[in-house]
Amino acid sequence: MDMTKRGITCALLLVLAAAYAAVVPGQAAEVIISCSTVDAALAPCAHYLTGQENPPSAECCGGVRSTHEAAIRGGSQTRRETCECLHQVVAKYGDNLKDETLTALPGRCGLHVDTPFSLHANCSR
Repeated sequence: MDMTKRGITCALLLVLAAAYAAVVPGQAAEVIISCSTVDAALAPCAHYLTGQENPPSAECCGGVRSTHEAAIRGGSQTRRETCECLHQVVAKYGDNLKDETLTALPGRCGLHVDTPFSLHANCSR
């Protein structure tokens, strides 16, 4: 997977993780999130992420919210693992992925976070 897609994927996770830090500081409980769960939660976003649908569907935003909620309950290891899962999810879109739509997705779904997106995010952080 090229660095742009990796960065895009991690950007989404970092937004979710930033929301975790803002909402529940110091109260992390390790939560396991499988890649298949992340994939299923974000599958309804495929048309939005590839520029075929605007705005994102209610089902897409529900998946973004459920992933966000899992991230705010999880610890740092869970966030890193979820970031890696997101890399796998984004890889299947290939060149059809629209960077700007992924960047805008949390906001389009009503999630407001203080940390700006970065296409060069690193899952190891």
